[in-house]
Amino acid sequence: GVEGSETWAETVKRETREETSLDIEVGPLAYVREWVTPFNNTHHFELLFAGLNPSGEIQVEVPDSPGYDPRTTHTGFIHRDDLEGISVWPRFLRTDQFWTDRDAGFPETRHLGFEHA
Repeated sequence: GVEGSETWAETVKRETREETSLDIEVGPLAYVREWVTPFNNTHHFELLFAGLNPSGEIQVEVPDSPGYDPRTTHTGFIHRDDLEGISVWPRFLRTDQFWTDRDAGFPETRHLGFEHA
């Protein structure tokens, strides 16, 4: 998440670097997602930006590194035809609309809806 006085774009760059070892340019805000966790009635939102021109070598972080998440077992670029059987987050990345938006350069921000988790 956002640390201190970071802008959203700075957060996106830092989080991407921590979780993949890649440097990126931050593209447009592509999606907004909202949900409420019922156990504490907390409203959450995510801002999903397009990441452009990645550079570096992609790597999954190891324990004790800043971006380590034990739920992440693989990080990589996957062709849309190879998504079957792979756990991908957010699920919206599996939709035709995502690929249409991607091919068009994410011309508008889409609200992905509100979920009760």
